[in-house]
Amino acid sequence: MNTLFTKPLIACTTNEQYFSTHVEAAANEIGSDFCASENLDSAFRQCNNRLSCVVIDYENSFSAGPQSTTKSQRDARPMIFVIPEGDVNAAFRAASVGAVNVIEKPYLDRDLIVNLRTALASESRMAEARRGENRFTNPKFEILSQREKAILGLLMEGEPNKRVASILDVGLRTVEAERAQVIKKMKSNSFVELIRMVSCIENDLSETRKSIFGSILPR
Repeated sequence: MNTLFTKPLIACTTNEQYFSTHVEAAANEIGSDFCASENLDSAFRQCNNRLSCVVIDYENSFSAGPQSTTKSQRDARPMIFVIPEGDVNAAFRAASVGAVNVIEKPYLDRDLIVNLRTALASESRMAEARRGENRFTNPKFEILSQREKAILGLLMEGEPNKRVASILDVGLRTVEAERAQVIKKMKSNSFVELIRMVSCIENDLSETRKSIFGSILPR
């Protein structure tokens, strides 16, 4: 794959020709290259080095079961899911695996165009967040993805979910799902408890307290 290209590359995962045709037209509209695959694994194998965004037909390329593609690979590129109308479970699952946004069927071509532009902007902002990320260097945070760290950092600064979604150009459901994932991964019972835990880890307060109390309490 030639890495000298500067145009973003958008992939579509589906086995339905009409779906990939619509996504290809939207990609052409915003000046992006395009490739089509039947599933997410194939898309990453074909063009991972250049891949900028993946549009996933939930019904035909994801609903059958989990893909072998790792979460770190999925986190590396924005994903847009097109889901059945009113399917709340599909929307939540899409958000839980890192979707930038979801589009319900039936959709308009302009919906695809708007969401593709948003996804490409999100990729750029996430890259900036990764370059400037100096927090969460403690090994205890290694279980978190880069996006989860970026979201957690903004939440730690007091930003509400909607504002975080706006800053990173991702869907609100994505932020909500990622927040729940962080709480679960860090084995916290609530977001308030998570804040206390993160503050403790970052400042190494637990060791400081042990040292202080160890010097003043009877043994």
